[in-house]
Amino acid sequence: PRPLDVTGLDGAPITARAAGRIAVVCSVHAGERLPPPDAQNVLAHERVVEAMMQGGPVLPVRFGTAFSSEQKLDDVMALNEEALSDALDHVDGCVELSVHVLLPAPENSETVPQTGRQYMLEKLAAEQALQRVRKNLHDALAPLAVDTALRVAPGPDLLFSAAYLVRR
Repeated sequence: PRPLDVTGLDGAPITARAAGRIAVVCSVHAGERLPPPDAQNVLAHERVVEAMMQGGPVLPVRFGTAFSSEQKLDDVMALNEEALSDALDHVDGCVELSVHVLLPAPENSETVPQTGRQYMLEKLAAEQALQRVRKNLHDALAPLAVDTALRVAPGPDLLFSAAYLVRR
């Protein structure tokens, strides 16, 4: 493995390990302790990903992914070489764009539903309106993408969260 121009977590050197048509870029850390997910290490991880993207397609690995030995990493790479190679071909020439849409602040209604039925019907109508907005937005963006990932129930304050893989 050859050293690269960026450093990894906790300032550790980065090396590339090849397996057939693919390679993994990693840093090696002694002991059982993983580097902490602090701002410095998260940014170091991002700098490595960005540096690798300058040379071609990249499949970023989740921050903190670790293997107990280099042999285990090599085994995983060898076992998944074809799938990883296909995934790299799939993202080649593309960028990922994320879209997050926040829910509007709740309106303070002066009217109070007279019955439980009226309350539930109003709640249903509001949810259906949000679903239409979500669907219309995704339906407009999806045809522009090579691939999409949509989170159906992203969170209490988030109407919509999706990622779109688009050609550069």
